[in-house]
Amino acid sequence: EEEAEEEDGGERGGVGEEAPEAAAAAVSEPKRRLRLAGEVYEYMRACEVEESEQAFTMMIRACCNEGELEEAMSWLGKLRRSEFKLRLRSVSPAIQLACRVSDVATARELVSLAEAHELHISEEDHVSLFEATRDVRQLVEMSLDIHAPSKRVWDRVARVAVQCGFVRATPDAVVSATGACGACGAALRSIDLVPEARRRLLAQIEQLVVAAEPEDRAGRKSRQWSTFKTWLDERRFDAVVDGANVGFFNNGGAECVDFRHVDLVLRHCLNLGRSPLVVLHSRHLADHRLAAAPPEVRELVKSWRRGGYLYSCNQGNNDDWYWLYAAVRAGEGAVLISNDEMRDHHFGMLSRRHFLVWKERHLTKFDLGPWRPGGLRAVHLTFPLPFSTRMQTDGASFHLPANESLAGATDKDLSSKNQQHSTPVVVPRPTIDNVRWLCLAGRAPEPSEPE
Repeated sequence: EEEAEEEDGGERGGVGEEAPEAAAAAVSEPKRRLRLAGEVYEYMRACEVEESEQAFTMMIRACCNEGELEEAMSWLGKLRRSEFKLRLRSVSPAIQLACRVSDVATARELVSLAEAHELHISEEDHVSLFEATRDVRQLVEMSLDIHAPSKRVWDRVARVAVQCGFVRATPDAVVSATGACGACGAALRSIDLVPEARRRLLAQIEQLVVAAEPEDRAGRKSRQWSTFKTWLDERRFDAVVDGANVGFFNNGGAECVDFRHVDLVLRHCLNLGRSPLVVLHSRHLADHRLAAAPPEVRELVKSWRRGGYLYSCNQGNNDDWYWLYAAVRAGEGAVLISNDEMRDHHFGMLSRRHFLVWKERHLTKFDLGPWRPGGLRAVHLTFPLPFSTRMQTDGASFHLPANESLAGATDKDLSSKNQQHSTPVVVPRPTIDNVRWLCLAGRAPEPSEPE
């Protein structure tokens, strides 16, 4: 079977474009698509084809396409009673249909179902809920899951916002370098993790480290991790360097990191008055690799060790967890220097809400200029903006950045490009001039924070 739409919840609710002939047939014979879907499902059963999550999802979407919410809920119940994992693509169409028919109670029930299965509802789900409820608190909920809505939903959000009491909606509002909105005068904030959220994120990282290799019965990995935490307790850093990411920067496919790149970034951090930590896997520092390196490179590594700037995790460990834990633990104001977008599946196992908040405030991109005489390259660091480029409210106004203006490539673009090129695709940090904002200003009822 063809794989259903991506896990963004199927932002159109599964409703696609139809050929004129199919549309005419659907008009002449009501519920035709639903009847045909049912026939396909029964034929599969008659042929003893094993049931699948895709088959249930097909029926749920067919019901939603025809406006049959009760029947869609029935099929969703069958899916829940099956052995298959519930996915957002099975829930989103029903959420959106419930909103279209103003069945807010059912829509909220479905949202609770998604949350119980640790599914984050999509942008389209949130906007549909806002349209159905006309409740400003829904925008607060949306801001937790969707940091940067796409510009295509601006008109819908603005229309409902005005109905909710906002004085005006200003698309493409200008925000200054200090975060002042030119449309309403509000000051955009820097939104970082609160202490409790930071503790939860650290605990999640630690759980994933320890559980990464259950066959490690001797507890070696746990002991190594405890050693690392103790080592961190004795030191303070505010700039964590992803050594492998920096070392492999534009290396032309070489198997070894370029230690000169790492040293340039480390020295740049020191010149900025920061306390840097370089995290590298021990395989990059193996004796046979260093023995083959020029003497000046070996001296660089020795100087890092003497200065207490280097931590190398042992074989069998994922260095990603080490630099991420160190960077999160470093707290407010600390940065992680890396061009890694952290989209790998293991990062997806972290709390999405907490992780995205932290990433937006702390991930710092780098670039290196051409080599100059004396073995030097200019280091360019792009720090986060002084305010958060994410959907936010001060109680009297809301500001929504357009997702399309935050970076030069979407996730799908990156996937396509990475298949064509051996070098990583670096997504630039947003610049103030490029970010487009929707400003919702006025005396709307002050939304309360969700529990």
